[in-house]
Amino acid sequence: MSAQAPTVSVVIPSYKRAHLLEQTLPTYLQDHVIELILVDDCSPDNTPEVMARLMAADSRIRYLRQDRNQGQMAAKNRGKAEARGDFVYFGDDDSVLLPGAIGALLETLRQHPGSVAGAASVYMNHNETSAVAAAARRRKVQTPLEVVDLRHLRFRFDCVADRLLEIAVCPNCFMVETSQARKQDFDSVYKGNAYREETDFLLRVRAQGAPMILDTRAVQVNLPARMSTGGSRKGFWRTEYYVMANSLLMLKRNRQILRELAPGFSGATAMTSLLGERIGGVIRRNRQRGRKLWRMLSARA
Repeated sequence: MSAQAPTVSVVIPSYKRAHLLEQTLPTYLQDHVIELILVDDCSPDNTPEVMARLMAADSRIRYLRQDRNQGQMAAKNRGKAEARGDFVYFGDDDSVLLPGAIGALLETLRQHPGSVAGAASVYMNHNETSAVAAAARRRKVQTPLEVVDLRHLRFRFDCVADRLLEIAVCPNCFMVETSQARKQDFDSVYKGNAYREETDFLLRVRAQGAPMILDTRAVQVNLPARMSTGGSRKGFWRTEYYVMANSLLMLKRNRQILRELAPGFSGATAMTSLLGERIGGVIRRNRQRGRKLWRMLSARA
């Protein structure tokens, strides 16, 4: 690590998200960030033109384009391989990073060398600002188990705590020493929407002895689904299929570390819990749509 003030490289994979980049990328250009590396996974849209404008506005932005579509794991691997900073933060092209997040995570990692520091993660509703989303939908938590429950595959990073929490595994928005990030690669074995590829990567980093710390002072806000079109989305049922298939693959590949982190862990219990949660989510969404339709029809009557 540099003897001077530590520096951060932000790595963001991107695919067919040109319409979002001018809104999302500038939020990552915070203090301590010496570069933002966007790795374009051979997008068929106007990403090169948008990136040209962004690079003209801020010289810290670097644009790398894959010669063929290889998936976001390959894009992340290329980005971290090219990173020049002491630390690397993995962001998303359809998320915004609230002010002060990079500084908070960097402070945590300087206090806890060799760790991985994750940010809280929330979803923004339509016609809502990122600051409002962060304030309105973050649950107060006290214990790590309220955030990550590996035995039931429950991850609730939409939270706020009055202290740092050492958790079993960080969210996908995290910072780590660049040298540590390069010891493992994101594995392209995860298909479709690549669900669980970050969890797989982080569990392997954890197996090397790196503690996982959640710092809820840092917040990354995901844009509403109707805005974040593009990416690897392939339809609702296809997405749900890969949620289950990739989760099962992640459990099989990381069985030993999961048993060490969660005594009594059972893959069957975890998958049953996940299935119930996904089905419950479908039911809740359909109820909400039904109530909305009923209100619309009642207003017209």
